[in-house]
Amino acid sequence: MQFITNFDDGQEAVASLFTDRVKVAVLTKGCDGAAIYLKNGESYEDKGFKVAVSDTTGAGDAFISGFLSELMSIGIAKQTLCEQVSKHHRRLLTFANASGASPLL
Repeated sequence: MQFITNFDDGQEAVASLFTDRVKVAVLTKGCDGAAIYLKNGESYEDKGFKVAVSDTTGAGDAFISGFLSELMSIGIAKQTLCEQVSKHHRRLLTFANASGASPLL
């Protein structure tokens, strides 16, 4: 986060992401899972899956595509994005982490 935001403090770094129309931020943490941060201050974490890693190429892309696919499957709308992410955070993070940890990568 420091690389992206130029803040050393984690809370300041997250807060700095919510500029303009940004409502939701997702932070991947490699083997430590991922977190979702909402503009209203809510946050959710998932520890992810421990798998034997042979190559991480494409893992981040698979994570994001899994997250977005699952987000679309719950029927999100611009007006209800934060509420839907809050309600379905576990489902979103579990599916995205599973996608990124796929042994097919």
